[in-house]
This record gives sequence, C-alpha cells and structure tokens, in this order.
Amino acid sequence: MPDAIWPAIVYGSLAAKIGGALIVLVIVQLARRRFDARKARTDLRIRLLSVSAPRPGPISIRGTWRDAGGARWIETGGERVDVRGAVSIIRGTRGRSGWSRRREPTFTLRDRAEVVAMGRMSKAGSGWLLESTGDTPIEVMAIKPATCPRALGPVLGLFVLALCAATAWGALLVVEYFFSTAIPGATVERWSEAMDAACTDQRRQDSASEIAIACRMKPDWRSPDGEGKASIQLNDGHLPSLLQFTATVPPDRAFPLARAVLSAYGISTELINRARPPGGSEEGKADADEFRSYRIAISIKGSEGNAKLAVTISAPKGR
Repeated sequence: MPDAIWPAIVYGSLAAKIGGALIVLVIVQLARRRFDARKARTDLRIRLLSVSAPRPGPISIRGTWRDAGGARWIETGGERVDVRGAVSIIRGTRGRSGWSRRREPTFTLRDRAEVVAMGRMSKAGSGWLLESTGDTPIEVMAIKPATCPRALGPVLGLFVLALCAATAWGALLVVEYFFSTAIPGATVERWSEAMDAACTDQRRQDSASEIAIACRMKPDWRSPDGEGKASIQLNDGHLPSLLQFTATVPPDRAFPLARAVLSAYGISTELINRARPPGGSEEGKADADEFRSYRIAISIKGSEGNAKLAVTISAPKGR
C-alpha cells in the first residue's frame, strides 16, 4: 500500500500501540495501588479497635511518632511513651519497593506522623515505656499510610507489560474497525497517479464529498468510447472512503486493465489475484496490511461484444 501519515489511533501506528500499552499499564498500576490502599485501611481499622490509654501490659496506643537525636517516642494524651527495642513499621508515611530479590515494600515514618503502635507497656519513672516482646517487635502503623504495592518482579512485570500491549493493540483495532470509514493509506494524489496506467488527459472536478475524474483511454486498451471515469468519495474527515474506476473495453482486456490500475496504485499482484472474479460479476476481498483489511471489487459485465469494467476499493463494511 502507498505510504501515508494518518491519525495514529485510527491506523494503528507503532506510536499508538506503545502509547496505548503505557496507558493500560498506568491503569493497571492505579488499580493495584487502589487495592493496596483498601487493604491498608482494613488493617488500620482492625488495629484501631484495640486502642486504649497507657497501661501496663500488652497494648495498642494511638499518638504522634517522634524521632529525634536517635531517640524514639510516642506522644499520646499529653504523656510521653518511650520506644525501646525492635520496631516493625507495618505501614509508614513513605514506602518503597524494587524489582530486586526483596520485592516486599519497606516503609519509613516521618517525624510527627500520627500512628498506632502495638507492644508491651510498662511504667518507667514518671513516664511509660513501650517494648518489644521476645521475638515480636513493636508494630507501628501510620494513620495515613502510604500506598506501595509489592513489586511485580522482572518475570511477572514483563508478562503484565505484554498483556497491556496486547490489550491496547486489540482495543485500537476495535476502535479502528468500528469508527474508521477511510481506506488505510489512501490518498487522492495516488489514485490520480494510478489513472495514468489506463489513460491520459485527466479532467478533475471537485466537490465537498466527491472528486470526479474523466480521462482519455490509452490505445492499448482499445476502448470503444475512448473514455474512462474515476471517482473518489470522501468521508467527513475529507479522507478517501471509496475509490472507483470504470471503462468499456474488449473482454480480453478487462482484467489486465484492472490489474494495471491496482498495480499502479500499489496493491500487490497476489492481492489482485485473490480478488479476481472467475467470471461475470463477483466481489473479492484482500488484506491491506497487518493492521486491517480493505475491500477490492472487480466487476466485469459483457455488453455487445465489449465488457463494462468497474474496479472499486472501499473501506471495510459492517460498521
């Protein structure tokens, strides 16, 4: 097919496929983050159910996390609760995950973040002390936790990327098929140039929706009336949606003339052969390129020793 630059989303260019894949990938990541945020909110609600004022023993408290000068403590209800021992930040205010072997997210807490903490509390002088219990660290979770889903990893990540690309490709093909009414790669200039294989002295008349071309047939085709006609129908975007050429020639010259016109337009011999009717009037189909198909119709009708030839290229029907 002749080369042409068309709107990417309609004609399936590489840029559209890559852009579509990235858009789908962003949507997938947003969905994963939303699921992770919902999971964090559920965990937070469960932990808040057991929050109480400072008292000795296993406890869950809510307060403001402080981290300054190597010391860590929680301010709750006007009292200070020192933190001693191992601390596990279940959900922090900042999260990070990578594609390395450690794909589980790691969290940190900013100073003065509101948290809920679980551990064993004891009295320490005039204040309180929150400690870890044996091998169980103090668990701390931010009231406003950061969203950080687990990293996909290289294998699963590539699989998701490939799935996004396939989804984008298929969606663009659907959009292209149901909403495009133009012949892929078609140009008015190229169709006019293809007429040079059949005739000379073109006379063109333009209108808003159609371009009519009349020409004088070359002697090679032995046209009895010596004239050929071509038409170009345009869609709302002023792009060709139907190309047609008609002429009256001897029966043995009809299909060679159709081949000459289509070949000059850039349609391969293989596609022309597939569209060739065995006799009479029959419509043939052919693939235009790897993205979509167009329709070739070759009609040959006999009349008083001559044949009326009609060659039509149109956008796919069924929209």
